[in-house]
Amino acid sequence: MAWVRLDDHMDEHDKVLALEDDAPEAMWMLSRALMLCNRKETDGHVPKAALGRIGSDHGPGKRRKIVGRLIEVGFLHEPGHDCPSCPDPIDGWQVHDYPDYQPTRAKLEADRQQRRDAGRRGGLAKGKRTAKRAVSEPLSEPEANGLAKSKPGPVPEPVPEPQGQTHPSADADVDASFDRFWQAYPRGKAGKPGGDGARKPAMQKWRRLTDDQRRACLVAVEHYRTHVESPDGPIAAHALTWLNQERWEDWQEPARPETNGKSRTSPSGVSAFPDGTERF
Repeated sequence: MAWVRLDDHMDEHDKVLALEDDAPEAMWMLSRALMLCNRKETDGHVPKAALGRIGSDHGPGKRRKIVGRLIEVGFLHEPGHDCPSCPDPIDGWQVHDYPDYQPTRAKLEADRQQRRDAGRRGGLAKGKRTAKRAVSEPLSEPEANGLAKSKPGPVPEPVPEPQGQTHPSADADVDASFDRFWQAYPRGKAGKPGGDGARKPAMQKWRRLTDDQRRACLVAVEHYRTHVESPDGPIAAHALTWLNQERWEDWQEPARPETNGKSRTSPSGVSAFPDGTERF
């Protein structure tokens, strides 16, 4: 949208004062001519065919009289004029010194191009931010819905679950079962839970197990804790190591004491020496 610019001292200008009694009607026709030029981006050219529009308040004779007065005082130029700073109109009239006060077509187009370029740069920057954030965190629901609508992807095929096993889950029940496992797991040499190991990676591993595996772990950890806390028991392995190596399979039954009283053996044959190390 272009705006017509009028000097706030225009009513005191010599050209306006020279219009005398014709000033109100003439200035309104001039204002409408400026609006037409800005709207059509004619750079101040007022076509003769537009006279009826800008002078619609008056009859043909009155319109021609007002245009004549605007030419007389120098607001408008007719073809063949001698003003060195204004182009000669092919037909109709030219507003005097139009580019000095109103935006030209070139200026308006440059402004539009600048806005298009700014919008393009903003879109590229937003795309980079979205791509970068997609690596570290999920999109919000509105963004994800918008992306799905604009770039629909292939429909994924369902993956059958292994028979005899349930699919891993990360819901509240799974986390609650991990809390039971973590509390039951023997403390390490430093006296910290989880065999002195880190809780978060152990929980992440726990969530990837099947329900059957988690149930087996809850049985095995009680036997393993009894074994570690027994006289001459070994130092507890980190909970994550215990899960990664699937040691719950070795501790589905309590440990068996050796006849010499110096070591204990798990049901699968893992022996523990008095110094606290384990033999596999």
